Amino acid sequence: MKNTFVLNPETMILQFHNQDDLDNHSNQLNPNNDEYWHSRE
Repeated sequence: MKNTFVLNPETMILQFHNQDDLDNHSNQLNPNNDEYWHSRE
C-alpha cells in the first residue's frame, strides 16, 4: 500500500493518507463512479 502526504489547501496542513483513502475519496467525487452515488444515499 502506498502512503502519500497531501497538502490541504484550505488549512495549509499537510495530511498523511494511504492510497486506498485517496482512491475512495476520488471515487466519491466522480459522478461516473458507483461510489459517488452510494455516498449520497
